[in-house]
Amino acid sequence: MNITVFGVGYVGLTAGVCFAEMGNNVQCMDIDKEKIGFLKKLKSPIYEPELEDLLQRNVKNQRLSFTDNFEKALDFSDVLFIALGTPTSKDGGLELSYIDDLIELIKTKSNSSKIIVMKSTVPPGTCLHIQSLLDNSDNKNSFEVVSNPEFMKEGNAINDFLKPDRIIIGTRNNEVFKVLEEIYSPFNRNTSRIIQMDPTSSELTKFAANVMLATRISFMNELSGLCEKIDADIESVREGMASDPRIGSKFLYAGCGYGGSCFPKDVKGLIKIYEDNQIDPRIASATHSINEQQKDVIVEKVKKYFGSSNLAKKNIAILGLAFKPETDDLREAPSLHVIDRLSEHVKQLNAYDPLSDRNLEYLQSIVDLKEDIYSCCEGADAIIICTEWKEFRSMDLQKISRLVNTKAIFDGRNIFNKEKLQNQGWDYFNIGQGNINAK
Repeated sequence: MNITVFGVGYVGLTAGVCFAEMGNNVQCMDIDKEKIGFLKKLKSPIYEPELEDLLQRNVKNQRLSFTDNFEKALDFSDVLFIALGTPTSKDGGLELSYIDDLIELIKTKSNSSKIIVMKSTVPPGTCLHIQSLLDNSDNKNSFEVVSNPEFMKEGNAINDFLKPDRIIIGTRNNEVFKVLEEIYSPFNRNTSRIIQMDPTSSELTKFAANVMLATRISFMNELSGLCEKIDADIESVREGMASDPRIGSKFLYAGCGYGGSCFPKDVKGLIKIYEDNQIDPRIASATHSINEQQKDVIVEKVKKYFGSSNLAKKNIAILGLAFKPETDDLREAPSLHVIDRLSEHVKQLNAYDPLSDRNLEYLQSIVDLKEDIYSCCEGADAIIICTEWKEFRSMDLQKISRLVNTKAIFDGRNIFNKEKLQNQGWDYFNIGQGNINAK
C-alpha cells in the first residue's frame, strides 16, 4: 500500500521507516529542507537504535522516499499519516498551528478522497473538529479523519512500533477501520492488538496512559523523600511493591525526575484539558509539581554537602545529559535543570554523554563537554549522575578515585550499591535511601 507521512520528527520518521519495513511504499514529507536533505543522504537527523539501518535498507529497496514538495506527497497516497509536532503552548495546552495549516492545505489541494490519520498528540475532540471542517469545505472529495496515537518509548521506538502491545484506531467508520486494519495487520503476528474506539476516546487514551506512567514515577519520587527521613530504602520498597502483580515493576524507579518529549508535555496538556472543562486536575497537577521539585533534589544535596558559600571553588562533573538512555533527546531533561542551577555558582562544569556529538552544541557555552567518563571526572570535586547509561554502571571507580579531587558521587538514578561505595571510601548520595546501614 502507498502511505504518505507528514512530518519527519521522532514519531513520523519512525512510523515511516517501520511502515516501509513491512513492505509498504512510503513517502515522508517535511518543510524542513535541511532534514530532508539529510535523510536523502541516508542519515537520520535523530538518534534511535536501529532507525538508521532500517532507513538505509528501505531507501535502497525503493520502499521509502523523502520530499519537501507538499503536492507530490499529497498525490502519492490516499492514506495520510499526520505526525507533526504539537509543542506546549504558553497556557500549558498544545500548539496545533502546524496541524491547522496542513489541514487547510489538504482541504484546498486534494484531488481525491483521503483518509487522514492523526498520529500527533492532540487534545480530545480535535479529530471531530477537523472532520467537521473538512465536511463543510468546498472540496467535493470525501475526507475521513482517524485518531491513531503512538505509544513508542524513546530508545526502544523501533521495537515498540514493529511489535506493539496495542494499536488504537479511533473511528466509527468501519470501512475506514478496515483500511487501517489492513495496514497494521503485519504488525499483529499471532494475536490482534488492534482496539477500535471513537476518536475522542482514542485521543484521551494517549494522555491517560502517559500521565498514569508519570504518576507512578512521581509517587515513587515523593516516597523517596519519606524514605530518606525515616531511614528506609526506596529500592527495597520498590521491590516489595513490584512483587504485587496488580502493581508490577515498570515505572517504579525513583530518581531525579522524568523528562523527554512526552511525559512533561502530556501531563501539562491533560491539566489544561481538565481546566478547560472546569474540573480540578488534582492528580495530574500533583504529578507535575512533584516532578519539578524532584529535579532540585540532587542540587540541594550538593549544596548541603559543600555549603552554598563554597560552591564557587568547586568543579562538578555531570555524567549523562539525555533525559534517558539510548536517546539524544534533551527535552525537559533533568540534567538541564541541574546545569541551570549550578552553572553560575561553581568554578567549572564538565559534562559527558555517550551521544555528546549530537544535539548538544548549544550547551558548549555553558559546560565543558568531554569525550569520555574519565576526562569528565578529572579534577572534579563531585560527580553527578543524571542519566542511567549502561557504561556508567561498570566504570572504573578505582581509576576515577585517582582523578577526582573529592570522592563524592551524587547518583540521581540509583545505579550503584550505597553500602559498597561507602566501603570503598566514597561519599555517596542517591535518591530515597536514608542511613540504611544503621543498626
